[in-house]
Amino acid sequence: MKKLRKKTKKIILLDIDGVIAPFYSTTEKTVLINMEWATLSIPIRIIKFLKQIPKDVTIIWCSIWQEYSYIVSNKLNLRIKKHIVFDDSNSLWIKSTPLKQFISKNKHHEILLIDDEANLTDFSKFNNLTTIIPDSDDGLSNEDMNKINEWIIK
Repeated sequence: MKKLRKKTKKIILLDIDGVIAPFYSTTEKTVLINMEWATLSIPIRIIKFLKQIPKDVTIIWCSIWQEYSYIVSNKLNLRIKKHIVFDDSNSLWIKSTPLKQFISKNKHHEILLIDDEANLTDFSKFNNLTTIIPDSDDGLSNEDMNKINEWIIK
């Protein structure tokens, strides 16, 4: 009897600082999110882009803010309801080990990691992973968004 393989799904792991919230101020229209320890300025074009990602693509927060990322979800009315837990302080990058574990556990799914610091870890052994590394000063560029769309439709 043939073994049934789970349907491949697409998962986007999305960072906040330096990705949807650029580090430098911008002249474009933004939404401000005031938090206890920071104020985020998120360009409206990025918010619109995130909202148009198809519902069959799962988006998971990949931010060291972890559960505090839901403040962003709620303020922007985004459907992001999961996050990666980061508790590894023994690595050069706190996200390294938990991300590798997540990617390995989900090896039958296509994963897109969007993080301005993704180059701090070698992910080359993962065939199911694509990375987009935005310039943290500017956040997601139109070119980055085009790459995301290409990944979604392939």
